[in-house]
Amino acid sequence: MCLITKQKEPIIITEDLMVYKILKTGDGDVRYSYYNYSEFRYDCNQLYTTKIETSDHLSFFDYTARSIVLEDCSSVFASCNDKSKKSFLSNNGFISYGQGFHFITDAGIKLRSPYKNNSYINKYKGNHLYPFRPVMCKCIIPRGAEVYYDQSGLGIASEIIVTDIIL
Repeated sequence: MCLITKQKEPIIITEDLMVYKILKTGDGDVRYSYYNYSEFRYDCNQLYTTKIETSDHLSFFDYTARSIVLEDCSSVFASCNDKSKKSFLSNNGFISYGQGFHFITDAGIKLRSPYKNNSYINKYKGNHLYPFRPVMCKCIIPRGAEVYYDQSGLGIASEIIVTDIIL
């Protein structure tokens, strides 16, 4: 997953920011990055830091992000091959950020009905076919962190603290 945005410079936040992150958990209280290509482990109340870096990966988080960020060009983008997508994005001033701590804001949740009513999270709870289950975690982006946002309520930060599993 990447954050695709036109924001070229980070915002340095001046106060702690409460956000949410989807992680996966198996046995006990262990939380890992939700995406299969990352086995990054998060422990509660631990500050994690990284450098935000751009990416050649061109995957939007979901249809909502793609349709809001690209507006009227969403269907054109969807029909392109990867090389054409890369050209389309760069020609239109977009940047893809991959490395960093991805998150969703309250505004982002309000735009996405699967998260508003918890149906995405709840469909995996107690399902024996999945060795893990997604969990929604409350997180803090601490004051002084670098942050980039897209227009759909998603973001990426240089620092994060996972505080609680809320779903």
